[in-house]
Amino acid sequence: MQDSSVLKSADINDYEVVPEGTPPDGFADYASIIGEYRRFAGYSIEGYDKASSEDIFWYSRGWLGSVIISFYIEDKRTEDDYSYAVKDLNANGSPELILAIGDHAVCAIFSMVNNRPKLLDEFWQRNQCEIDSAGIIHTHGSNGAGWSTFQSYRISQRDDELVLVDEFGTDGWDQVTGEQSYYRIVDGINQNITSSEFDELYNQFSDVFRSTKNSGIEFIPLFD
Repeated sequence: MQDSSVLKSADINDYEVVPEGTPPDGFADYASIIGEYRRFAGYSIEGYDKASSEDIFWYSRGWLGSVIISFYIEDKRTEDDYSYAVKDLNANGSPELILAIGDHAVCAIFSMVNNRPKLLDEFWQRNQCEIDSAGIIHTHGSNGAGWSTFQSYRISQRDDELVLVDEFGTDGWDQVTGEQSYYRIVDGINQNITSSEFDELYNQFSDVFRSTKNSGIEFIPLFD
C-alpha cells in the first residue's frame, strides 16, 4: 500500500524512467507518475523552449503533457504551483493519487488496480474537478455557449471505477422555442428540467466549487 508517508522525495527521485508516449496505465507505480509530473511541470517553470518537440506536442504523451500545458499555459508558473496527494477516496484500503496545480485544481486522479496505476480521469480548464471531504468527485465542464455539464462521481470499492452519482446541465437551445434547454440524468435517462429546477441544482452544486481546498486532503509540494 502506498500513502503520503511512503511517497517521499527519496522514492520519487528513483522513479522508473518511461519512454515517450507511455500511456497513463503504463507506469509501474505512483512514484513514476509523480516523477514524470515533476519533469513536465519543470517545462512550465523553465520554459517550453527547453522541451523536446515530442514532449510539448499536445498528444505526444496523451494525458500528462496536455493536462499540464492546458492548465493556464499563459501564466508564469513556480515550483509552489504544483502538488500531489495520496488519499484513499473510497475507503477500500488502496489510496488514490491526485495530481494538482495552482489553488488545488485537480489535474488527474489515479487508483492502484492489480498493483499498477489506473487513470480514473484527467481534467483541464474547461473540465474542472473538485473532491469533497467524503471522497466524492465533482466535475463541471463546458462545450461552448449554452452547453455545460455538472457531474458527481464516487469510486467503486470493488473495481475502482467511477460511478455516476448525479448529472445535470444545460443542453443548448430548444430548436422550436429558441430558449435555453436544461436536463438531468435520472435513472440513466436524460430528462428535461425547468430553468428553476436547474437553478436549484446549480445552487447546491456551487457549494463544492472549492471543496478540494477544504476537503482535508493533505497535498504535498511536488518540488521540495
